[in-house]
This record gives sequence, C-alpha cells and structure tokens, in this order.
Amino acid sequence: FYESQPFSLLEAHLLDFSGDLYDEPASVRFVARLRDELRFDRVEDLVAQIGRDCDDARRALGLS
Repeated sequence: FYESQPFSLLEAHLLDFSGDLYDEPASVRFVARLRDELRFDRVEDLVAQIGRDCDDARRALGLS
C-alpha cells in the first residue's frame, strides 16, 4: 500500500477514545510489541484482530 514511500508509517489506536484528533500534535510511547504486521482478505477478519489487539494492549498496560 505505502511500499514506495521512503518513510515509516505509524498508526495508533486510542483505547476508549471517541474524539477527533486530526491535525493535533501527539506523542506515542512504545510499551509492548503486540504482533507482527498482518494482511487481511476480509474486513471482518481485520475487525476481529483489532479487538484481540485491544485486549492484548489492555493486558500489557495493566488495564484488564
């Protein structure tokens, strides 16, 4: 998708946040590696993995 771009891309999911932060400065702190990058053939598989990632992130942060 972005293979021809000469920079790294980071996407962060904010747990339990529903506001709008577009064009706002942000900082990200790495706490734990959850998994390698995956590709999905179906949107349903992506949504299910995001749910598992959120559960894993909550455990890594001591929130569950």
